[in-house]
Amino acid sequence: MAKRKNDAMDAGAQEQHAIHAKKPKADVRKASRNARKEKIVEETNALSPENFRSRFVDEDLLHYHKFQADTEEAFDLSLVSADWLTPGEHNASFNLVEETSKPDYESSTIGWHPRRKRKEMLEPEMKYFFVRRRGQKSSIERTRSGDVDTSILGFLSCMVTHDSSPSVPVLYIYEIHLADSLRGLGLGKYLMHVANRVAANVGLEKVMLTCFLCNSKAHEFYERQGFAKDVSSPEDRKTRNKVVAVDYVIMSKDVSDVTGIGEKANADTIAASSKSDRSA
Repeated sequence: MAKRKNDAMDAGAQEQHAIHAKKPKADVRKASRNARKEKIVEETNALSPENFRSRFVDEDLLHYHKFQADTEEAFDLSLVSADWLTPGEHNASFNLVEETSKPDYESSTIGWHPRRKRKEMLEPEMKYFFVRRRGQKSSIERTRSGDVDTSILGFLSCMVTHDSSPSVPVLYIYEIHLADSLRGLGLGKYLMHVANRVAANVGLEKVMLTCFLCNSKAHEFYERQGFAKDVSSPEDRKTRNKVVAVDYVIMSKDVSDVTGIGEKANADTIAASSKSDRSA
């Protein structure tokens, strides 16, 4: 009896081996893609700022111009990682957030917490695209709250991370703000285009962001850019006595591979660059 049981187990093991041996190639490729997705965030964030820019930020993305009333409005974008922010850049960015969004924070369940916001803005993986007029260099103004780089007229901050449901590699936009003098020039739309291009170059699946529902103009703007409510966005919550309504929405947009760079090629270049950075 014991021998028959062992024979059956051996036969079962052989059969199981045969099943694995016949595993469809599509499943193998899917498993390989999933493995790359797990590594892409860690390896991308391990890149030095110089390597990130050279790999994923096309030079043409850093220049923007618009003709208006027979004059040309020209701007340059610069990429800076949070751990390389100067005090002037940090303060200028925070001031823009405060000037344009403080009321939205105050009227939400999140609330306005300056110290917490400043700390969030310095998370190591955060990256900033600063907007300056073409040819304008840093211009430091000393204030009671510290140095402020007055040349910064707008910015987009973002982070390569995992999010959504199920979790996938995404580019999460944390902030996008412009000075009043830059309104109507198409720069907001352009910054969203930059985010989409960078996400595509890295090989990410989505671009995501959070929008206060009270800011209807921003919500409509994001919808025009192709964003929709993400599956991970929370719903209103029912309690015994009332309904607790959410006051923000998580939005996302699938990344279109506008550059034509393949996912595997990007994964290989990320891995090679991150290894080089770690050994430096």
